[in-house]
Amino acid sequence: MRKRFHGLKRIKLRQSWNKFNLYNLARAEVQQTRNQTFFQQKWKAKSMSRAFHGETIREKQWTRMFRPGIRAVVPMDYNYLAEHDGAEQAAGRGSGADKPIDSEDKTYPRTPYLSNVYAQMERRLDTAIFRALFASSTRQARQFVVHGNVKVNGKMMIYPGYQLNPGDMFQVEPDRVMFATGASKDSKERRAGRRLRARVLKEKEANNETEGTEEDPETTQDTAPTPKPAAVEEMTPEQETKQRRASLQDLMKEAKTLLDNPSPSLSAKRKQDLRAFQRTLRKAMPRAGSGSVEELDAQLRDITSRLAQPIAPVPADETKSNSLPAEEMPELSTPSLRGGAGIAQAGPTTYPAAGLDRG
Repeated sequence: MRKRFHGLKRIKLRQSWNKFNLYNLARAEVQQTRNQTFFQQKWKAKSMSRAFHGETIREKQWTRMFRPGIRAVVPMDYNYLAEHDGAEQAAGRGSGADKPIDSEDKTYPRTPYLSNVYAQMERRLDTAIFRALFASSTRQARQFVVHGNVKVNGKMMIYPGYQLNPGDMFQVEPDRVMFATGASKDSKERRAGRRLRARVLKEKEANNETEGTEEDPETTQDTAPTPKPAAVEEMTPEQETKQRRASLQDLMKEAKTLLDNPSPSLSAKRKQDLRAFQRTLRKAMPRAGSGSVEELDAQLRDITSRLAQPIAPVPADETKSNSLPAEEMPELSTPSLRGGAGIAQAGPTTYPAAGLDRG
């Protein structure tokens, strides 16, 4: 969103229920155009129209919407149009060709030219959702459409600029409407709602299981009652993210320790695998809240298991010269890493492909 979207100094009305916009709407005044040039009047009119109707529409689409020729909506007598083809307009005057003048003055409805100007914007799906009071602003209605919460004629529509036709029916998810038009947006209350829904789901599953056991009494007699695990306190998303980030940092330290204190069995190929694994960890660190630490831990275990593969025998002299004393071996916290790093054999050998994501 652009800066000062709801400015108080320069008033620009928006299609929104925001408190600042409602305040601007309350103190808005009619613009004085007496001392303005024609260009200034056009500029101001476009600025006001653009701010209210088309602040999410690109300039090219905006200019394409406004054509010099507006659609004709003047009401005409369909009986007269059916009886005549227009040739009577070329008929001569006099000799009874003219119609008698009615004594009563007919009043025709005024042409709604102002509605015709903004008809293209009002046909947009996001604007129609806002007009139907399903969203607090056109931006929020646009978000509903993009996220797949809106259906048009029973089919999901993800394009907020879709032009509705007469007779089209659109519907929005009720949960989204309640969230947009008055539901509390406090994070604690949302978390409590998620826990309540999870508890209700667990109770339903437990009821289904009890109903299944009542239907099969023989199976209940054969199977012994299994002790229920102790209730584990649910972790908040912030705590889960911190725990995953700490696990990723531990894996990074383990890989760095292997590279800083390499053993003779750590070949160039294994070093490349460890460096690729470090790159994968760095990419996964910002996404700690949504990633899986188990996959990365499995990759590191795969590397250490390749270090522990049998190696061809080497003469004793070379082994003595290349091996490291036990005191210099790195101490690792994971038993599998400690076993893989403690191998001090060397020699020509071949390794299978590591299968790591090199990013």
